[in-house]
Amino acid sequence: KNTTNTKKIHLRRRIQHALTGLILIGLSYIIPSPVGTYMLFVASVLFYIFHKLRQHHPSVQQMYLDSFGPLLRPHEKKADHPPGALYFLIGTTLASGCFEEDLGRMAVLCLSLADPMAAVV
Repeated sequence: KNTTNTKKIHLRRRIQHALTGLILIGLSYIIPSPVGTYMLFVASVLFYIFHKLRQHHPSVQQMYLDSFGPLLRPHEKKADHPPGALYFLIGTTLASGCFEEDLGRMAVLCLSLADPMAAVV
């Protein structure tokens, strides 16, 4: 295996992971909490449906791989496993919906930064 390429992929994943969370936190200051939580819930459901479509339609799977392949771990490239992004989205939805705003933001901040950093330590 090319470890330099693997390290670049993991670095890209970590950066994307952190940036996504930071963007969602930023949006939480603009979009009212109930609306944001609802939007995250709808996005989670739609992403799950999209994952199910990947399992049954090779063209959807190929489109997904063409778009996000470089960010995916090997097991996420197979349609039989949901990608980590779905769990991230569900976790963000739960943090937003189950806690007061500041605590939910802190939970998403920890998820966004601590998870990618844990792989480095």
